[in-house]
Amino acid sequence: MKKMYSVAAILCCMLFILSGCAENKLKLAVKSANKQCPISLGVVGSMESITYEDDVVVFNYLINEQYVNIAALKEHPEQVKRSAQMLFSNPEGDMKELVDLLIEANADFKMVWRGDKSGEEVSVVLTAEELKDLSDEEVGDAEKLQSVIDATNMQLPLKIDYATTLKKVEIQGENVVYIYEVAEDVVSLDGMESSKDEMKKNTLNSIQYLDNTQKAIYKMVMDAGKNMVHHYCGSNSGKTTEIVITNGELKEVLD
Repeated sequence: MKKMYSVAAILCCMLFILSGCAENKLKLAVKSANKQCPISLGVVGSMESITYEDDVVVFNYLINEQYVNIAALKEHPEQVKRSAQMLFSNPEGDMKELVDLLIEANADFKMVWRGDKSGEEVSVVLTAEELKDLSDEEVGDAEKLQSVIDATNMQLPLKIDYATTLKKVEIQGENVVYIYEVAEDVVSLDGMESSKDEMKKNTLNSIQYLDNTQKAIYKMVMDAGKNMVHHYCGSNSGKTTEIVITNGELKEVLD
């Protein structure tokens, strides 16, 4: 999301030096922003190009399929679109400037995500009229968080590493719980239980080094006033252990 805002800033900076009708301003701004591509999105992938043709601004992304299940997203187009709509709901700052420019030029907005291995594509189109409606839509932090959780769950299960698979994400009261299955022929749950304080310390330390795309989910949990829980369950024994990161601890590392 932060990368989206940086692109919006590039586009909007052009407005101060361009003149003429909204359509011409948008075309020139897109052309300038496209010169900045590819733009890294961290481990998730990159923005490869930005184009403006037939009254549609298109953001083209190349996605790392190790982290995003393109095939699963294709099966849930309505949820994918709702997640995209959340990004443009009641926008602020640079994002609002971008939305206002699109509306002024009566241009639609399209995002295309292409898998780096399969080459499969998922796309979402938001019309100028939809953008106008979304710009006035008030969406709370809890609703935004739930949308991201829903989008995550439709891609699961997802293998995180050689021993850990993310099975489900859910909100349980004041906690956002990530539920993992751990291959016990590789990792001991007893060992994880005895070292969970060190694991928590390492997790908190690592957050500050994440790229903005990875940090976004932690910030959404924080903004929604939730704690984050990593719940690990053994594949054979059913033993469990948890790492709990409180909302206050998230604020300490993110603010």
